[in-house]
Amino acid sequence: MKKIVSILMALVICMNGVSVKAYSDTDEVLLSSLTEADLEACITVTALDWADMMQPGMEFTVEDITYIVSQSLAPEYAVSFFYHSIPYGYAVVTFQNGDACVKEGQLVEGKEGLRTEIVNEIEGGNARSVSDTEVSDALVEIAPLQYGAVTKDEDGQLETVHDNYGNEYDLEDVNAVSEDAEELLYDSTKYDNTRSIYIEKVNWIPSKYQVKSELTLQKYKENSRMFSEKTIENWVGKYACAVQALTQIACMEKMCDRLEKEDTINTYNKLWKYTKTQETADSKKDTTNNIIYGETSLENAAEGFVKFAQEKGYKNTEVKGIETDPSVSWLKNKLEFNRPILMSYGINVDNKRAGHEISILGYRRATKVSSGNTYDYLMVYNSWDVNPVYLNYSTVDMMDCRATYFWVK
Repeated sequence: MKKIVSILMALVICMNGVSVKAYSDTDEVLLSSLTEADLEACITVTALDWADMMQPGMEFTVEDITYIVSQSLAPEYAVSFFYHSIPYGYAVVTFQNGDACVKEGQLVEGKEGLRTEIVNEIEGGNARSVSDTEVSDALVEIAPLQYGAVTKDEDGQLETVHDNYGNEYDLEDVNAVSEDAEELLYDSTKYDNTRSIYIEKVNWIPSKYQVKSELTLQKYKENSRMFSEKTIENWVGKYACAVQALTQIACMEKMCDRLEKEDTINTYNKLWKYTKTQETADSKKDTTNNIIYGETSLENAAEGFVKFAQEKGYKNTEVKGIETDPSVSWLKNKLEFNRPILMSYGINVDNKRAGHEISILGYRRATKVSSGNTYDYLMVYNSWDVNPVYLNYSTVDMMDCRATYFWVK
């Protein structure tokens, strides 16, 4: 195992459930120095516990524990799985809220670990030739589900990040290197508009995208169409993307009848009220179309939907907390259990944050024919359109991203 960044943290190994907990150095009672062996054991137990849950009885082993330079304050590590010396995928282990947990992972026979795959891409010439340069021992978090390896120049300074699709990322001000951290500063991708990150359903054809695997929210199959922003504005004279996404979920959960206009209007207005949606400052300035535009927090949206569901007779409906930078494995798990997901994110449009709320309806792993690269895509209701659209979750550079899900019962 490579030298690991030192972390002041105490571990408590328990005998039940996910058996590892981590406590930060702010807890004076549990403060202690953590040896490299203790950290390696913690990461290994957490990764193997997750792998056994995903594929019971496989007797995996873990090797190649690699530190990830993360935008999060929580330390993160990539591990490689092996089954009788055969590479079997990877996992990313992180420490959050007192727990060691798997943030993202794949168990695929023959699949190399994250760092090995990226380094192979670099050395194989799919990225710029780096035969005379060195690859850093650390990985870098480029986006919520995208990692890269850093190459060094002749002077040993960190130079360029290469991701596992053969892409390069220029780094700015990459000179803060210490024993405890490698600070990699870079600008977020700038988008022309809020719609530019979506692939329209009509463009999702075999000649452009080859689907490898997919998962669709079962409840959504019974309600494959929803209302566009224009329709809602005409009906109620106001619009908030969070409210419209929740209205879609409410119709999908049979709390309202989307074929009944008045029922939809009543649902929309109640959700607007229950989610504490407020008129935006921009809305007050724009008086040309007489539409009120609103916004609310993800927390208020979640609480408001639960209140509405309980009023509709779903007395035990629960909101299951907020997940920051949700991984594909987190999203797939919720879809598999038929749990509707509400996601809030921001992207860089004209050097300003443009926020939006969407509901997640499905997942696809697919290869983009033009490049040959394989990515993770989300099928979403974006509230602007009647039909679902697709989002390349592997590559979109979000400034922030959070999600919550509901257990309607």
